Amino acid sequence: MGGFNISRVGHVGVQVTDMDRSLDFYCNTLGLTLTGRWPRGEMGDMAFLRFGEMHHDIVLFTHPDHPQSDNRRIGYNALQHIAMEIDTRDEWLKALYDLKK
Repeated sequence: MGGFNISRVGHVGVQVTDMDRSLDFYCNTLGLTLTGRWPRGEMGDMAFLRFGEMHHDIVLFTHPDHPQSDNRRIGYNALQHIAMEIDTRDEWLKALYDLKK
């Protein structure tokens, strides 16, 4: 039987419809610290936030294909990804093998 060890969640990526409103919520309501924010032009906007000492625990993204007003209309908030950390390269290769199976 396969299996691999995930040491921790690296970060969670969340697709948001309104970056300013989302940053207000994550920073002022939940207490995260903004690490960096980058406009990515055609790729949408991106912001990194942290709870403690890590560079980022949460990454916020806007969707590149929908202006904010369209996003709100269609409700395009969503979990985008969860990044997992694996301790060694061997564990990473084992994870790739198991996931492909």
